[in-house]
Amino acid sequence: MPAVQPVASKKLPKHVEVMIFDASGNLREDVDLEELGRHLADEDALIWCDISSIEGGKQSSCWRLLTETFGFEQLTVEDCFT
Repeated sequence: MPAVQPVASKKLPKHVEVMIFDASGNLREDVDLEELGRHLADEDALIWCDISSIEGGKQSSCWRLLTETFGFEQLTVEDCFT
């Protein structure tokens, strides 16, 4: 299996929408990858991630987002993709 490359862009993949209720109760929909990491570390934040396409499978930016940014196990993501 080829090595997964880190997500280079600061923007979310084109088939991904993220909504976040931060600790202050503010709704954020314009989140980039750097901000997403900060919100993931906040136990009081509620994060919704909607992925509308898994085109590209394991080579896709959505795969890397789920495994590298969100930290899901590869087998779990593979099960979701299939």
